[in-house]
Amino acid sequence: MSSPTVTSDAAKLSNTASRGVPNNTTDSASVAFLADIHGNYTALKAVLDDLPSHVEEIVYLGDLVGIGPRPQKVVETVQETADVVIQGDFDRHITNPDHFVHAPTIRQTIEYSLEQLTTNAIAWLQNLPTRDIYRENILLSHSHPDPNLLGTYIQHNDLHALEPYFNLYNTDIIAFAHTHIQAVDRLTDSAGELVFNPGSVGHPRDRNPNASYAVLDPFTHEIELRRVPYDQSTTSDKIIDAGLPEKITTWIENGK
Repeated sequence: MSSPTVTSDAAKLSNTASRGVPNNTTDSASVAFLADIHGNYTALKAVLDDLPSHVEEIVYLGDLVGIGPRPQKVVETVQETADVVIQGDFDRHITNPDHFVHAPTIRQTIEYSLEQLTTNAIAWLQNLPTRDIYRENILLSHSHPDPNLLGTYIQHNDLHALEPYFNLYNTDIIAFAHTHIQAVDRLTDSAGELVFNPGSVGHPRDRNPNASYAVLDPFTHEIELRRVPYDQSTTSDKIIDAGLPEKITTWIENGK
């Protein structure tokens, strides 16, 4: 992979990262990372109920809507619980179902989400950042962190492709999503240069239907990838009741 070009956007993220460690955190505080909820409130509630007691902050890595039957409830819950939210591609294209013209099932779910969401929720989704620097040393991105590659997948077996971006963004950790598959790797022998994907809360694609997320100790860089059983049939019933394509229930129930 060729070295990425330093863009003004990347420089801006690095230079304006002033959040740092919140004053009310302790050395034992952990951060939960959730992503790809996709309107599945039943799965989201199960994950929130599963959070360890030492989790004090929650980061959402995008794709809150589309696919699932309760996009408005998911948005409201995220707004109530999040410390940081990153925009996913479904969030970004919520007002443009034609973006998914080659995926008619997905397009139908986007149209449904658009009908269910309030005007304020839509505006909020569209104004979320595509990337952020969190706690001064964690790069957050839904898909590829290069602004010229927005929407590009980073496959779980190709995490080393992200190595140049540690220096580019002056970070120790990269957290991303988009593939719906959990992944983690340390690109050096030290505690630094950790890259991970927490997987999907609402629509895992690794043939394990249980909701997935991650918990990070930001001080030691220790990370735990967690899975949470929940009642997929509840989500499937609501998908059918909403008039969404029945094939989505097989995705949810089989982790596809």
